[in-house]
Amino acid sequence: MAVVATFSALVLGLLISNANTSFSALGGEVTSLSAQILRLDQILRRYGPEADPARETLRQYAELKTADLFPDDHPAHVDLVAPSTYKLLQQLEDSLLALKPANGRDQWWLGQAMTLAAKIGDTRWLLAQQVRQGTPKAFLALLVFWLTLLFASFGLFAPRLSPQTWL
Repeated sequence: MAVVATFSALVLGLLISNANTSFSALGGEVTSLSAQILRLDQILRRYGPEADPARETLRQYAELKTADLFPDDHPAHVDLVAPSTYKLLQQLEDSLLALKPANGRDQWWLGQAMTLAAKIGDTRWLLAQQVRQGTPKAFLALLVFWLTLLFASFGLFAPRLSPQTWL
């Protein structure tokens, strides 16, 4: 019984470690996405007033992505692959492609902006893939069944106490 209990504790510890690793990775991706959006906004502001429509699209994208990642109604309703959010990201990329750089400086800023827009898209897909990964439900159900069986057997094989020893 002690070996089975130790093995159960080991499996439960690995399960908790897996959940922690997954949570940390998602947190890192959200932080990275936030930093990329802020940096892209700064680059577009430095590009000039011609980039104001792209900045407005980026602001709308950031608001929708925030609502997708942190829903007000119920935390379990996180939607990382919302089509409306992806459509805004595509509009942002199209508005960046529509910009016509006047000089080498603007061309450099536009190149940086396009790179960051692509990174935002990559991070979006990484987030969507990492949410799908996790502990399989069948494994968790098997672990709960196993632990229930283990503790039921502890009770079944425990020595019987007489009523006088209860007092």
